[in-house]
Amino acid sequence: MQSSPPIAQTRQWIEKMVIGLHLCPFAAKVYLDNQLSFKVLPYSESALLQAINAAVAQMLDDVDPISTVLIVLSEGLDRFEDYLDVYYGIEEELSRCGLDADIQLASFHPEYVFADADPDAVTNYTNRSPYPSIHLLRVADVHQAISAHADVHGIPEKNKETLKNHGLAEVLRLVGQG
Repeated sequence: MQSSPPIAQTRQWIEKMVIGLHLCPFAAKVYLDNQLSFKVLPYSESALLQAINAAVAQMLDDVDPISTVLIVLSEGLDRFEDYLDVYYGIEEELSRCGLDADIQLASFHPEYVFADADPDAVTNYTNRSPYPSIHLLRVADVHQAISAHADVHGIPEKNKETLKNHGLAEVLRLVGQG
């Protein structure tokens, strides 16, 4: 079965950047064990909310839960600021519903810029993905993974150093832009 272009490009990004450069020490096992579910949809508020509700239900299923869901927005939310507004709204809604104790979000976008970074900094590529994406993770799984890691708090700084050492030209080559 052939993947859609958004899934194929996102898989390539995960394989080359996230796993290949060890940006997330927990990703390889989840990815290789097929515990990552992909949902691709063009952005609309109703479609995104429906996808999130379905993902949360699957993740909290007592019989056959899935570990993690990556919602890839194939169209829309191209502007990072617009994406952040939607992302923070979803975080607030999870909290309002009391689901933030069970579900954690992670944010990825093609124009991702950390608050303290220059927009052209190579370090932004730790969270730059081919498409705007919202990653849903089960909090219990996150806690289990980080309890087995020696220096979870050092991961962001290590990732920045990794990307600086590779340089922007190499990172752009890895993500298919160079």
